[in-house]
Amino acid sequence: MQSLTVLSLNTNPDLDFNSIVEQLSEIRGLKELDLSNNNLTKLPTALAKMLQLEVLGLYRNTELASDLIYTAATLVQIYSLKKLDFRYNTTTEAQREIIRMALPRVEIEFD
Repeated sequence: MQSLTVLSLNTNPDLDFNSIVEQLSEIRGLKELDLSNNNLTKLPTALAKMLQLEVLGLYRNTELASDLIYTAATLVQIYSLKKLDFRYNTTTEAQREIIRMALPRVEIEFD
């Protein structure tokens, strides 16, 4: 499983993402992870351990914006992140600016 580079777990709201992401963090080659449309309220802290993750899909997880400081603090720890899909997450322009400032080198998609 060390050769897994892209994984889509979108539209699986019943999964235990804390446990799954903890296990996935051991896969060194994982570059793209899609957690879109899963009703996530908080990002799994193990995302910060994904040292080679470059693309993260968080499309349509509308509750992530409710705790934006935690969300931004977790995303900042993913040093290799290059692209973030944060569309349809009910963010204000001020919240979007916070994310942009926290992740200046990341291409971020908003709706």
